[in-house]
Amino acid sequence: MPFYADLTPYVYLPEPADHPAQNVGWLAGGHPFPTGPVPAGFVDRLARLAVRDPVHRTRGWQECELCDVEYPTEIEVDGERQPVGDAEIRVTGAGGRRYAAPTLVVHYVAAHGYRPPDEFVDAVMADDRATA
Repeated sequence: MPFYADLTPYVYLPEPADHPAQNVGWLAGGHPFPTGPVPAGFVDRLARLAVRDPVHRTRGWQECELCDVEYPTEIEVDGERQPVGDAEIRVTGAGGRRYAAPTLVVHYVAAHGYRPPDEFVDAVMADDRATA
């Protein structure tokens, strides 16, 4: 998967020019990333967004370059195992700022301790689509 630094302009696939997105969670081997705790419930909410409302679904699967998990990478969502790595998540934060993350971001947070930017965390926590 390509590496993009957090909060840089999204350029992986075409986006509407009048409503650009910022990158979050585009991690790759050999690139450091921030780690730290996330709020309770964040991983569950992010996982629900990844499986309930993915965008830019692709025909192939991206693997986690940070570990040796089975391919494709799976996450648990509401008690069921679901594959991730074939799509993206979009959330909108304060002021209408949009964020684009690969669905693998759920695995990065849960398995590798990745700490997304606060504004992305806040947007996920406020997103009604992520409720149980």
